[in-house]
Amino acid sequence: MALLNVDMLTEGPGLSEGYARVMAEAASVCLDSQGHQSPAALEVVERSRSEMVSLLFRAVTDDLRRNHNDENRATEMGACGVAILICRHRLGHGVVAQAYQQEGIDYWIGDVEEGRPLNRKMRLEVSGIRCGDSADIKRRFSQKRKTTAKSDGAYPVVVMVVEFGRPQAHVEARE
Repeated sequence: MALLNVDMLTEGPGLSEGYARVMAEAASVCLDSQGHQSPAALEVVERSRSEMVSLLFRAVTDDLRRNHNDENRATEMGACGVAILICRHRLGHGVVAQAYQQEGIDYWIGDVEEGRPLNRKMRLEVSGIRCGDSADIKRRFSQKRKTTAKSDGAYPVVVMVVEFGRPQAHVEARE
């Protein structure tokens, strides 16, 4: 079973160290709030294929809880962090840039190497659910498919819904 560590978000180019730390903290708070202990077994589901990964996350303190007190914001930031780790693990690509809101996606992902030009490969749209069921996940996918239509074109898109209750990450890739 692959081991993903939220602190790996700070490694390598693509995300600033501070931004990556906020994502790592938010993911940790979300997992902790659902009663998970580190490392948590995270199921990554794509079509009929499922992979279990072990997700190592930070110990959650009262300071972290207070700093990520807004459940919606923490869930979105935490989901983005988990999605980026999964993209690195499954696709070998990192974050090239945060997208503009009007592009209908969250991030551009691709090849990121120190000292080389950024190379966009695909679009990434992420949604987080603190605790939900299959119907919630399906509903969120439907919303996100519509959102990504704003930037349809030459680049494939990866839509990922991260649910922290079980925890699971549902992945859909489209050309």
